[in-house]
Order: sequence, then C-alpha cells, then structure tokens
Amino acid sequence: MTRPAFLKRTLALVALATLFGYASGADNKLGAGYLPPGDFDPGKALELIFPGLEIKGDAALWEVPEWEADPARTKPVWGLVKLEVLDSLRFRQADAKRIFLVCQSVPAEQEYNCRNFCAPDVGAATFTNTENGWRLDAVSRVMGRVGGGGKASKPKLVKLGPERYGVVLWSMGMGQGSTVQADTYFLETGTSVKEVLQITTYSDNGGSCGCEREVCDPDDPNLMTCFEIVSTVEFVPGKNAVVFDLKVTQTDRLDDTLKGVTLYSYTDGMYRETSP
Repeated sequence: MTRPAFLKRTLALVALATLFGYASGADNKLGAGYLPPGDFDPGKALELIFPGLEIKGDAALWEVPEWEADPARTKPVWGLVKLEVLDSLRFRQADAKRIFLVCQSVPAEQEYNCRNFCAPDVGAATFTNTENGWRLDAVSRVMGRVGGGGKASKPKLVKLGPERYGVVLWSMGMGQGSTVQADTYFLETGTSVKEVLQITTYSDNGGSCGCEREVCDPDDPNLMTCFEIVSTVEFVPGKNAVVFDLKVTQTDRLDDTLKGVTLYSYTDGMYRETSP
C-alpha cells in the first residue's frame, strides 16, 4: 500500500475521534486576581477562576454564563455544572515557579447519566508565584471536551518549546468495530489556554475486518483489511523558535512495510501539518 493510501486509511478514523467532543474557538474572559502567598490551594483557585462558585458539601457548583458558551451554540454549554480539579501541575519557567491547573465540569443535574455517556468539559488556568501571591495569568474555563464516562484523563505536563509548557489529555472512543485513542494538546497562549492539536495515537478495525464469520468469502472485494496503527510523537526544533514541531510516526503492527511520517508546525496559534 502506498503512503498516501496508508495515511488516507488512518485519517478516515480521525472522524471517530470527534466522538471525544469539541474545542471552543473563543477566548474566555480573564478574571484577574491573586491567591495568597504560600502553599497553592486548588480549592481557592477554583473560586478565583469561576466567579459565583457555590460550595455545597463536597460539591463545587457553577452556573455557566452565556459568554462562556461555545459560540456555535445558542445556549450555555451545560447550565449548572459540577467542577472537579484534575491536577495542579508544577513547573519552572524563566526562573519563576508556575502552576498549570486543569479541571473538568459535568452537568450537575445529570451527573449519573454523564458517567455512562458524556465527555466532560475541561478547563485550565496558569498561575505564577510572585511576592504578592499566586498571580492568575491565563484561564479558559471551557477550552474543550475530552474523555468519556463523565471523566477526563489525568493531565500530563509537556514541554512544547524551550520556555513553553502545555498539557496533554488522553481519550478513547469505540464504534462500528473500530477503536481510536487520541492525545489532545493544550497550550497557554496569552491570557487563555487553547487546544492546539489532537493526534490519533492508536487505531484498529479489529471488530469489522477480516474473514472471521462462519460464512465468508475471502476473495470478497468489499472485505476490509485488518490494521492496527500506532503513532509515536517526538518534539523537535523546527520553523518556530518558540514552540517545537511535532513529528508523528505511524506504523501498522499488522504490516511492518507500512509506515508514515507527519510533521506539524505551530503557526497562528495552532499546530498545522507541514512538509517534513
């Protein structure tokens, strides 16, 4: 199989990755402020990030305002949501102590159903430790929707440039005999945090390929060839001096003659495919 055909087959599965959700294209309003000096308190950070946050027992509830909704929608994303901090990731940038806080929200009134069906909204904020306390630098209360069963994955800190950091979250989807796994990258850009790239890291069609039925013609031209494609990601210096390029190598575990390489460069606030 030629490389274009190989990549076409792979990219056809990316449509399934849209089951993971959407990415909001609008900047979120920044509520400037500080947390007290000393130990970083994730609970206090939520109160700063989400104005009007209401604490009921162990639940943090917030009413999503109109301006926070995805601009493609006519109503707020969820209405009343339940918030949860996924992690507070610590790193050092330009000799300053910083924190990347990532949280998720699910519909408060349908939390039980969401455990089975929905992908949560994820948000993030960055803080810098100063002599006045932890300064809120960037925030996106709704920056995308990833995960499943009402739960996003545990975020991981990634270094996307010599002095640029972001986070990556993992998702998986299944449907029509296929399985897809993807990594979604988020980067601090100005006063917001945005989704900049989603990469399919694994895909197979094990539930819809081959000739395992009792009645099957192995010469049937409509019979799908089985594949199990794995992608590895490397961060490499590239055209942008501030943000690394991403080199994605795709291989088929069922046919080691099939291999493809795709390079992404960061331009105009997004990663875009470019020539190797």
